Amino acid sequence: MTGQGWAADLSASVLEGRAPEAKGLTQEVLESGVPPEEVLELGLIPAMAEAGNRFEDQRFFLPELMFAARAMKEALGLIQPLLADRDVPSRGRVVIGTVVGDLHDIGKNVVAAMLEGGGFQVHDLGVNVTPSAFAEAARAHDADIVGLSALLTTTMPVMREVVEELERIGFRDHVKILVGGAPLTEVFAEEIGADGYAPSAAQAVSAARALLSGDEVFPAAKPAGEKPGLDGDPPPRREVLVSAGLKKDRGHAEPPAPVLDSSRRELVKQTLEFKSPARLPRQLWALPWAATRYPEELARIERDFPPDITTIPFLCSEPVPGGGNAHVVGSFVDAWGCTFENLQDGIIGQVKNPQLSDWSQAADLRFPRERLDFDEEAVAEFCHGTDQYVLAGTCPRPFERLQFLRGSEELYLDLNRPPRELLDLLDRMHAFYLEELTLWAKTDVDALTFMDDWGSQRALLV
Repeated sequence: MTGQGWAADLSASVLEGRAPEAKGLTQEVLESGVPPEEVLELGLIPAMAEAGNRFEDQRFFLPELMFAARAMKEALGLIQPLLADRDVPSRGRVVIGTVVGDLHDIGKNVVAAMLEGGGFQVHDLGVNVTPSAFAEAARAHDADIVGLSALLTTTMPVMREVVEELERIGFRDHVKILVGGAPLTEVFAEEIGADGYAPSAAQAVSAARALLSGDEVFPAAKPAGEKPGLDGDPPPRREVLVSAGLKKDRGHAEPPAPVLDSSRRELVKQTLEFKSPARLPRQLWALPWAATRYPEELARIERDFPPDITTIPFLCSEPVPGGGNAHVVGSFVDAWGCTFENLQDGIIGQVKNPQLSDWSQAADLRFPRERLDFDEEAVAEFCHGTDQYVLAGTCPRPFERLQFLRGSEELYLDLNRPPRELLDLLDRMHAFYLEELTLWAKTDVDALTFMDDWGSQRALLV
């Protein structure tokens, strides 16, 4: 193959997520005599760098980034053995994993792929990795960087333990520690003694390169206060009116109208109708972990700020499928048949073996119709027995439900190029949720609830 037109073609195939084409082009280029390191430097690394840039600019979402990473891995599978045979040095050796107690791995997987596409040699330890396993792997592979990932706030402290374990075995001075994950911050990374923090997969590559080149990864500490404006000067101060019902008119505020009915149900209704209640309604939702970790603080909040809103429990006439406790260590099966694996008491686990690993299984998926046969008399008794505003005991969330059924990573890829089976399942799911909501709307509950999780900490997922 003559010239370097192949580099643009290979980069385009990776960037657009065309994995078979990327693999075929790579094979063709290698057979034409182009050195593997040149294929990496001119074809793959620029493609993944551009994918990262587009993700940062929100021109790519997570599915597009994952498609690019998969295409890159197909091509890289042909190149890596040749690089090893030619003893071509990598840009650095990285040991990466999700810390113990945490089963989340999508972010970690994308970071690992981005690092490989950036020329690093990556040893992925998977999920639920103990501090000693990180330390042993770092020493065994003579790692330059240890990458730590966490999605749960409850597992963040483990990262400090990894730092301490590396110090204990005498390897801390030989390795840089790079941390990341949705709940992490740069401040936390510095506090635990990490060397770097990456808020995204794309930035993980640049952070890793900076760590090995000796550049500053943590920017200079910012002064406390408001963020500067575009020209570097502080933005003008703005008045913020917190109390409900206050109207700003040239600096003058009108007091709220008096509340005639102080029941909690009426308070919520007045808020929804913009009738200037005495205060905003309250509802506290906390995982059992919070009650175990901060019992006194949580009890004080519940005492001083009692909730005005409640959710009716499931009052079904027949037993709903499923079993186990969602908030204890072990397995829990929900009404849809999804099995959640939990590594910590007090939180909710994650589905690791989705039911729809193959779309041919979709036709056999059983919907939990037992949830539609609830005891209307018991519902009425509950609603009339409280002055709280009552939410229905249902909560359609099709995006998250599809993640539980299909697996998050596969679903993100499916949504980018939806198969017919996915669209059919969405239609069936929509009909089921619509039927459920219609039945609840005929009861004495005050409101129907909807909830879904479409976003990361920084942007929409899709």
